[in-house]
Amino acid sequence: MTSITRFSILLILVIFLPIVFAQDFDVSITPIKNKITINEEAEFDVVIKNNLNSYETFRITNPNYPQWDMRTEPRVSPITADISPNGTKTTRVYIDPLYVSNLGVYDIYITAQSERTNEIIKRQTRVSITSTAPIIGGYVPTVVIKTNIPDKIDPREKIPLKLKLDNQNLLDMPELILKIEGDLVEKEIKTSLGPKELKAVELEESIDPLTTPGKYLITFSLLIQNKSIDIPLPKSIEVIKYSGISELKTETKFLKTKKELFFMTNDEKFDSLIKYETTLFKNLFSSTKPKSKLIKEGDKSYIAWEAALDEANTMKLDITENYRPLFFVIALMIIAVLLYFKYRSPLTLRKSAANVTRREGGISELKVIVNMRNRSKKPIKDIEIVDRIPNIADVERELYIGTLQPIKILKHEKKGSIIKWIIDDLGIGEERVISYKIKSRLSILGGFNLPYATANFKIGDRQIMTTSNVLNIAP
Repeated sequence: MTSITRFSILLILVIFLPIVFAQDFDVSITPIKNKITINEEAEFDVVIKNNLNSYETFRITNPNYPQWDMRTEPRVSPITADISPNGTKTTRVYIDPLYVSNLGVYDIYITAQSERTNEIIKRQTRVSITSTAPIIGGYVPTVVIKTNIPDKIDPREKIPLKLKLDNQNLLDMPELILKIEGDLVEKEIKTSLGPKELKAVELEESIDPLTTPGKYLITFSLLIQNKSIDIPLPKSIEVIKYSGISELKTETKFLKTKKELFFMTNDEKFDSLIKYETTLFKNLFSSTKPKSKLIKEGDKSYIAWEAALDEANTMKLDITENYRPLFFVIALMIIAVLLYFKYRSPLTLRKSAANVTRREGGISELKVIVNMRNRSKKPIKDIEIVDRIPNIADVERELYIGTLQPIKILKHEKKGSIIKWIIDDLGIGEERVISYKIKSRLSILGGFNLPYATANFKIGDRQIMTTSNVLNIAP
């Protein structure tokens, strides 16, 4: 190879090597404030130069977490930089020693990554903790706070706050103040931590039950000698939407109950029906204020009101259950039954027909039977039985063996025939049967009725008359 050829190859390498190994972007770190106390934040400018001929986006990340935190002002997440072709952008970042407890110089790393090419550049800088005030007993107070709090809460219920305080060094801290701050809770708790002690703190806090639904932040921090020893730890809690009825007062009197109800919701846009479970039977004897209606959902029944909430999203409701009318109706029925059994006739009469004979398409003769029974617990004496037959028929005077014979049969031109019997004695529970036959002068077309029979007797000074049923003879 000639010297001229070697020179040409060397010249080409000198020209093109910078192009081959050139990076898509460059990163440099400029310290603004890198000497801090334990309660301060270091400040650095991250300078990124875009070496490409296109708009690029770069992400700045913190590989030192959780010992060190990194943020911007205002805080954004993730931290990005949009840079024009061949442009440069400076981003101010704040480095915070979260869990650093000793004096000294610390190496801090900041990385930048191209979102399009995924190329990563990592740069190192240093932070010097020169003063760790407050320093107590030669140690930097360092406590790790861990929380166990529900993500969602009902504002009508208490918030359970469970915290663990972990002392990271040998420092004895007999007087600590745990501060709980936020839109929902403001509280200070005095406690203590021994060397390397792990302590659990549990409490329950009430909030306004009408708290608007949404997400709220609560922060937890520790103070010793009126100075904060850590950065407030935030916790996001979501207050859920609710609506419900509670009983304020129940007044009970004889068969009457008045309930004062209180509806409450934290939903400022509540426009549904307010419902209170009931039954169809209860609803028959219930009255409400304001006026309500009965609705059914599946197998359940509800008293329902149109929502008319006040400024606090509450509404007062009254329900009165009054069973007194039902009681009086039942009482009257019982009294009526008792009076009936007390004053009813001790004798029963029942009139029926048998052996109905038809001729020429009509009824010509039949047998009338009168049953009587003593249903009282005393015998009845001297009973007079009277029955009447209309003029359309005549009583057959034939005697039947085994039946009681009438003492009189009277014929009246207008009233028809009158039959009378006398029974001297009817024992307790005893039954008697009276029967007789009637014949019509002409065949009776269609049906007709025979009037009721009567029984007259006396018990003590009381005269009693008992009637039978009207006998309907079907055609």
